[in-house]
Amino acid sequence: PDKLFMGQKDFQQCAIVSEMVRMLELPVEVVCCPTIRENDGLAMSSRNLLLSEEEREKAPALFKSLLLARDLMDRLPVPEIEQKAMELQKIAGFQPEYFCIVDGHSLKSVSDPQQHDYIVACTAAKLGKVRLIDNLILRREFGGSKDS
Repeated sequence: PDKLFMGQKDFQQCAIVSEMVRMLELPVEVVCCPTIRENDGLAMSSRNLLLSEEEREKAPALFKSLLLARDLMDRLPVPEIEQKAMELQKIAGFQPEYFCIVDGHSLKSVSDPQQHDYIVACTAAKLGKVRLIDNLILRREFGGSKDS
């Protein structure tokens, strides 16, 4: 194939595959397609069907935690942002697994956002028995702008 299309919802997987393609010098373009969201912001996923009605009502808080991180990005240190995002998830009824602000190229944790041109917030949390994942690009290399 000439192109491999992957969903941005699985950002870490897309980043790893892109790096493997680059390292192995494969003649394939990896295209990370934007996350498709429900009207309330929840990333579309087959796992959403496993949520109870009550859980489904709470589920958009996962995306809201990412939006909170975006809004706080230039105002608070990264560890505080990550902590506040997980607190928001807990208040909504989630059991956070992780909330990390990472370099979009290396997937390494970011401590000083000013030293990175591509920053992504990634999270996974359980709501009841269902594990949900999501991410949000906070800064992209071309222009350094915030993007959803």
